[in-house]
Amino acid sequence: MARSEGRWRPTGDCALFACDVVSYGDARRTNGIQRHIRKNLYELIEKSFDNGGIPYSAVYDEDRGDGLIAAVPREYEPALLITGVTDWLRAGLWQYNQVSSEAARIELRVAVHLGAAVHDGKGLVGVDVNHVCRILEESAFKALMKKRRAPIGVILSKRFHDDVVRTGMGLVVAEDYRPLGVSVKETECEAWVRLLGGTEPEESAEPSRDVALRDSFPAVARSGEFDAAPREGRWSAAGGTDPDEYVELGAADLFELVDRALEISALFTERGREQVLEALPQTIAVVVPRRHDARSDVYQIIKTCLDYPGGLHHFLQAVRVFTGESLAVNRLERAVARMLRGE
Repeated sequence: MARSEGRWRPTGDCALFACDVVSYGDARRTNGIQRHIRKNLYELIEKSFDNGGIPYSAVYDEDRGDGLIAAVPREYEPALLITGVTDWLRAGLWQYNQVSSEAARIELRVAVHLGAAVHDGKGLVGVDVNHVCRILEESAFKALMKKRRAPIGVILSKRFHDDVVRTGMGLVVAEDYRPLGVSVKETECEAWVRLLGGTEPEESAEPSRDVALRDSFPAVARSGEFDAAPREGRWSAAGGTDPDEYVELGAADLFELVDRALEISALFTERGREQVLEALPQTIAVVVPRRHDARSDVYQIIKTCLDYPGGLHHFLQAVRVFTGESLAVNRLERAVARMLRGE
């Protein structure tokens, strides 16, 4: 169990670290298995802090049943929470899962934030305590971990990312993290995510709901894997048979696609655009230059997709997955098909 008796207790600025076990309440996890998971989890966390450069004896922690929340004094470099500590957690989870049954397997969500917390005699209180717990519960973060079956996923608050990751503190590698919109209860914000380990799922061999769309873009459908870098020109599906055929879309066509995309209400929200980006191949998603306003952001997403073979097709797939069937989505698809036919 978490142990904070006699330890330092926060009275203001600190780093906040929260974690919980994925699917802790799974029906397969009997009382004995849950006790086994908790015992090994807390031993692993204490060891990871100690070996990662932050003595666990200096940390205040509270048990949260399926995980914990910890406050770290600001005298310790906060970057260590996402370098040394998480590196040890990843290694420890790998070793533990190698010898554990499926029911006892641990996959761990971690959230990190910089803020203020106060111990009121019973526990931690403060808006920043609420914030780190909220971002930990973001559904898109959970979905990403499930998709990759990652043993550990880390989500950072915007403040932590701005103050620690963006500045290149310690051994942090900024490009390891991808933006993600958060919408949990009263919290609407931007966060940053990194998945450690896991594998990309294999593509299903079953026909999908976009078969008709693929039939409309034969060259795109044949493109298969994405290149490591964009090619000059634009991928063509204007009836040709040469997979290296490209066509340049004019500025007017590009702006029309942006207009059609913005008729889809979900793309007006930052979270909606983040969800679409998460569904794109990583090769594309990581190079999109993001913008704050909806029109500029959608423009950059579409423009970047056009730089990759099959990119526009995957953009349409992503939009359909996260927004569903609608007249606006159909209008966007018809506009794309018309442009690629050269009409």
